[in-house]
Amino acid sequence: MLSVSKDFVLKIVKTSALVFISFFLSFFLSSLNPLVKPVEATSETRYFRGDTQTVNGLSAYQLGTAQSNTRRTTFYQLTGDGGSSLVTWGIRVWKRTSGGVETEITSGSPVATVERSGNGAGTQLGYWSPPPTILNTTDSIVIRVYIQVGTSGWQQGGTPPVFTTNQLGNTLLGQEEWTVIYYTTRTSRTTGGQAGRYTQGDFDWGTSTYNSRIENFTHYTPTTTVGTSGTQNSQTYPNTNDFNIGGSFTFVRNEGSGNVTSITISHTGSVSSSNLSDLKLYYKQESSCSTSKPVDATLFNSTPGSFSSGSSTVTGSMSVGATQTCLYVQLDIGSGAQIGETIEIQITNPSTQVTVASGVVTPATAVVITGTTTIAEAPIVSISIETDGDIDYGILPATESRSTIDLSDTQTIKNTGNVNIDLQIKSTNAFGGVPWELSSTYGNDTFVHEYSTDSGSLWNKFFISDQYFSLISGLTPTSTQNVDFRITVPSLTTDYLEKNITITILATESI
Repeated sequence: MLSVSKDFVLKIVKTSALVFISFFLSFFLSSLNPLVKPVEATSETRYFRGDTQTVNGLSAYQLGTAQSNTRRTTFYQLTGDGGSSLVTWGIRVWKRTSGGVETEITSGSPVATVERSGNGAGTQLGYWSPPPTILNTTDSIVIRVYIQVGTSGWQQGGTPPVFTTNQLGNTLLGQEEWTVIYYTTRTSRTTGGQAGRYTQGDFDWGTSTYNSRIENFTHYTPTTTVGTSGTQNSQTYPNTNDFNIGGSFTFVRNEGSGNVTSITISHTGSVSSSNLSDLKLYYKQESSCSTSKPVDATLFNSTPGSFSSGSSTVTGSMSVGATQTCLYVQLDIGSGAQIGETIEIQITNPSTQVTVASGVVTPATAVVITGTTTIAEAPIVSISIETDGDIDYGILPATESRSTIDLSDTQTIKNTGNVNIDLQIKSTNAFGGVPWELSSTYGNDTFVHEYSTDSGSLWNKFFISDQYFSLISGLTPTSTQNVDFRITVPSLTTDYLEKNITITILATESI
């Protein structure tokens, strides 16, 4: 005799991904409970002028944007050298704060050097590229010109040629190569007594004739532009963790790279701030932002943010350059969020709510991710067995078949949840005594088990035990689905004990 236990058990077991309902036929279900702005750089010719100014506490000659009419000269003379020494000129460069603190930009030795091994006078060109140098807007640049005769060491002569710019008003000294133009003179005496012989180097500046200057002196304020890409996800549910809001903010810097260190995220929807928490921002460089957070995105803020009065400020480090960086917003929705309430995410004023290590941030108006996220009723995946959930095939001769249609025992499954569901089905081997094994054909201790969703017009076989097969897709809420089963018993059995079979139906939310 072959039968299925008449005991009926209905239970719900929740896991992280599945809600299981089993009946004997053991039914299971699962619940899915901007464009780069042009560099606004200032590229100038800075002239070594003959008049002075005081900037950031330093009185020095002007390094101005126009030449003066006052000639100045300094020189260094090495005596007793026989008049054959090489003369070299060069500059050292510092930035100077409004408090008078100087930090050298060069490496302790003159750069952009030029030289004369024979007597002569006129302009000479030296070249130097500044390293990346962050400035305060009130910083000035200080340049000192040096002369070296032979191996005597670097000297500034009797009139130290120290020059200062005005306060530049920008936050970065450009890396573009400077052309440093010196008006130099080498003279010497190579006759007479050794003590009377000398080599002398002169540096002249301050007029159009002695037009010493620096060309391509570049400084600017790097701009980080904040924009958006994509659209917020249309809905979420109360008591949802790690919700990806959808869409993203975009960050692009017009020159070089710099670190974003603080970001304030605001929401203007109707959900209370007390029901938004655990704010995490993830970023990735992408030419086109993804629709949702990439799995390999980097966490910006190690400490999650909490919302107060509609905003949350988090700190971290995110390098931004000319390649677009996409920033994704993830947060938790509290259980107190009400159905129909909304979440709308923005950075209200990037110019003040995004902090960068150098430069400025634009715009000064709200940057809003398109779309609105609405709090919806949580999806419920649930089925019920409208029939008894028990099939007794009875006693069958070898190789005979019997179905629930023959028995007038069709099983009916109802979608009792609130979302469309897909159903899958699997069968075990027949157990009790010596097991019968599922197969596509009957044989010695092997049997055939089939299912049908169209009253027996088409039968589908369980080819292997404990493997899911598709039953039906898109079963709408409150709808029912009839399922019939048919068994074909073995041609030969080792024993004649009662056998039992467990059928499992898995329900998942339709995608």
